[in-house]
Amino acid sequence: MCPTLLVAAQYDEFRTQDAPRRKPVLNGLRYLAHVYGAAFMCTSTKEKSTVSNFKSWMNTALFKASAPAYVPDLSPANAVLAPEGADTFAQIGAPPGSSSPSPPSAVDANVAAWTTAVSALWSAPEGGGDDAADVAVQVSQHDEPVVDAARQAKEYVLYCTQDCLLGIPPAFPFAVRSWTVTSAMPIGA
Repeated sequence: MCPTLLVAAQYDEFRTQDAPRRKPVLNGLRYLAHVYGAAFMCTSTKEKSTVSNFKSWMNTALFKASAPAYVPDLSPANAVLAPEGADTFAQIGAPPGSSSPSPPSAVDANVAAWTTAVSALWSAPEGGGDDAADVAVQVSQHDEPVVDAARQAKEYVLYCTQDCLLGIPPAFPFAVRSWTVTSAMPIGA
């Protein structure tokens, strides 16, 4: 089994938020960690205990050091520390605003309920957030010819691989798809 850790970094900044806004986020993250068998902890460079817990977990996961005796702190009023298996669905509770808790086996419904609860309390940042169109515009504003050529070469390999797997004879991809060559730079140059 691969040890998994869900980290809420910069907890010192998050702690300044109102408790009614903070609790659904932390409980939602606890829910995700519990569903996927992961540990969950909040970290802050200003709180030495959180840094110590993080270092101990990493030493155990990476270097097979002896597992520390964590004292779980599941209260959303504090920096949450929920080692693997220390949490339960009953302790986490239902998302705010949900009429009745879904059974633990309904993971998709529960994740959607937690997402709705958190989204209702936290609005998107000014400017609309990072959707695919914004990312495409940002990428197009910063030319990286070497990266673009490498990406185009990988897309071509993927294109050829997909066609070979489907039994389609290889064709010149630029005639089939609307690609534009932005650089004639050979790969690895």
